[in-house]
Parts: sequence; C-alpha cells; structure tokens
Amino acid sequence: MSGPETAPDEIVEAVARAMRRNRFVRTRIQLSFDENMPPTETELDDARTAIEAHRAALAAAGYKIVAREPTEAMTEAAASPLVATSREWVSKWWRAMWDAAP
Repeated sequence: MSGPETAPDEIVEAVARAMRRNRFVRTRIQLSFDENMPPTETELDDARTAIEAHRAALAAAGYKIVAREPTEAMTEAAASPLVATSREWVSKWWRAMWDAAP
C-alpha cells in the first residue's frame, strides 16, 4: 500500500534489500543469497520502520520528501486566485525548483 504519507512499495523493497545486504556484510555471515529474492515480511516491516523514522527526523528538521512531479493538489495550491496561473507553468516552476535543490 502506498499513499501520500507512506513510501511506495518499490521504495520499501529497495530499502529492505539494502538493509539485508548491510546486515550480511556487517555480521560477516558468508551466506549466499539471491539478490532478486523478494524481501520477507519482517524485512519489509523493518524497512517501513526505518523509512518512517527517517521521514520523522526530516520533518523535525523542517524537511519533507516530495515527488519530482507536482501533484494536482500541489499545483492547485500554488495557483493564485488573483492571477490566471496555468498548471503547466506551476509544474515547470516546481520542477525547476526541485532540480535546483541541493
């Protein structure tokens, strides 16, 4: 399940795989495992927990993870009721800011 406040499944899986690789390296367990093997539910839960902790730390520091492409709600929020602002312009403006971010 994914939504605006949850990480998409492919991100959770990527984090779970990275955590698995790190765990094997850190503990020096010399086991062979299939890199393409799907993460277990426990690994996915650990990844979700790590992602949420990271998101909370970012929020506490005043940051938020956002998509490169603005959502419709974002473009509506950026449009001025006093000036005819096209969603296309707002999207280009958003992407330009996103690309310029460090």
